[in-house]
Amino acid sequence: MLDRIRQELAQALRAIRRNPGFSAVVVATLAVGIAASTVVFSVMNPYLLRTLPFGEPDRLVQLGLIDPVSGWDASRFSLPQLEDWKQRTRAFEDIGAYHYRSRNVTGAVTPERVTVGIVSGNLFDVLRSPTALGRTIQADDAGPGGGNVVAIRALGPVLPEALFRVGTASLDGRVLLFSMVLTLAAPLVFGLTPILSGTRADLTIALKQGSRGTTQGEGLRTRRVLVMAQVALAVVLVTSAGLMVRSFIAVQQADLGFSADPLLIVEVLPPEHAYAGRDQVASYFDRATDALRGIPGVRAAATVNPLPLNHENYPVQFATPELAGSPPGEWPAGLWTRAAPGYFGAMRIPLLGGRDFAASDGAGAAPVVIVSRMLAEQHWPGADAVGRTLLLPSDPEPLRVTIIGVVGDIRHTGLTGPVQPHVYRPIEQSFARGRFIVVSAAAGDPAALAADVRARLAQVDANLPLTIRPMSGVVRENDFQWSISSIALTAFGSLAVLLAALGLYGLIAYSVAQRRRELGIRLALGATGRQVRDLVVREATRLAGFGLLAGIIVAIGVGRLLASQLYGVGGFDPVTLAAVLVLFAAVAIVASARPAGRAARIAPQEVMGAE
Repeated sequence: MLDRIRQELAQALRAIRRNPGFSAVVVATLAVGIAASTVVFSVMNPYLLRTLPFGEPDRLVQLGLIDPVSGWDASRFSLPQLEDWKQRTRAFEDIGAYHYRSRNVTGAVTPERVTVGIVSGNLFDVLRSPTALGRTIQADDAGPGGGNVVAIRALGPVLPEALFRVGTASLDGRVLLFSMVLTLAAPLVFGLTPILSGTRADLTIALKQGSRGTTQGEGLRTRRVLVMAQVALAVVLVTSAGLMVRSFIAVQQADLGFSADPLLIVEVLPPEHAYAGRDQVASYFDRATDALRGIPGVRAAATVNPLPLNHENYPVQFATPELAGSPPGEWPAGLWTRAAPGYFGAMRIPLLGGRDFAASDGAGAAPVVIVSRMLAEQHWPGADAVGRTLLLPSDPEPLRVTIIGVVGDIRHTGLTGPVQPHVYRPIEQSFARGRFIVVSAAAGDPAALAADVRARLAQVDANLPLTIRPMSGVVRENDFQWSISSIALTAFGSLAVLLAALGLYGLIAYSVAQRRRELGIRLALGATGRQVRDLVVREATRLAGFGLLAGIIVAIGVGRLLASQLYGVGGFDPVTLAAVLVLFAAVAIVASARPAGRAARIAPQEVMGAE
């Protein structure tokens, strides 16, 4: 047995030495294919195969509410609703609840803002989540007289991340087993094709043609079909990647309605024990923004809640006086934001009419609002909205507010999709304890101001933790869908192009070796080396052309499927298709260059002498 294995290995090594180039292509193709498959499997493994880190995870589901006004599918529900569900449900054994909020942690060297999960007393029992130390929060802790207890991250899984992010890509035992099976199976599967082809061959014909080096045979046809399929698949991946890249570029160039690049955002939440009332909160933010405006390089500073593109959307229903008698649930809907004086100037949101908020628009002043251009044009087309009255929901009667200004539309909920009508209220007329301070840099990178901003705010209150980040980072969080898709498809498309190039090279090199006698005779009969080289290149471009045609037909269909995920470009994009055509024409020429050069240098006398 060992002797036979040694003989087989020796024969394999001799075959490699006889055709080192072709052997290198085969090895490279297998290596790239196995590596790419392993990477894809390791990325998908945590989401498709690795189980959630809870007991009986297949029995867990997540429930949520859909806001009937905004259509937002992540609305929160009340504790009475939770209890009602638990009592009425017959589908679930038990129901737990959680809610995430941020809280200030002080008393350490540096104040810190941490994420706090507020959970029902039975949540960890529902999840069957084990503890590393101590115990979990229990039902008795949540009832009247329950102690002030917490469970820290010694629990391990963190909600809600653990429900959606099972883990990171890693080379665990399952991935290694997959790689081993793939490595062993690939040579067996691809080795069976020539073996089966050989068993069906006519030995008499094969012996007659063996010395002539002809190109006929089922084996070569099969190789050509496989290479064309490789090219077609690569075309589909590269075209899809091109569409996503163009969408990503279009998203980055989308008009936000404000200028994000010069902005630095500070998130701060004055605690109730130190700032009990709205006057104390307002005093802190007045002192904070005054301190920030005194920093060299700061153009403006103002507060707002919520921040655009920060995944916080406050829906509001409003109406003109003509709808005063109708139920508020039937009023038009939009978004609303609390803004301080100077906010629009700091964000560079254009003021199209009227005036900005002023310090005089306080809690005791007449209620006023600023509306977006879309809202003004929808309800007062061709007329001036400034001075008009708007109704906002309130108990017991709707609140009548006066429009004092009109500003440009902004993208608040996301980088794409329709812009929504927007209502802005003075932040002191609609109290918000937690606020974002928008700091506008006069020039340069706003992140360079972070140290000075932190130092100035520490002088106002050193015990308040601060979260400081550039607004451009907030914007980038919103283009993740397109960026990750572009990166993934570009990576896979590049691998597919590489495999297609290797396949073309290997096939053309093999074809040249098989046609050596034919090409030698052509040269002997007067053909020039250039003519022989062009003949080989034409064969490569013909194969690539058939694969390209099939791939483009499939890519157009895939583009239509991707249309809902694209932005600024259609599923059928001539620019992308033209770029793909040029790319694969170049791939065919480059892949065939060396075999074509080798064919042009064939010595006719050696070929004829070998016969």
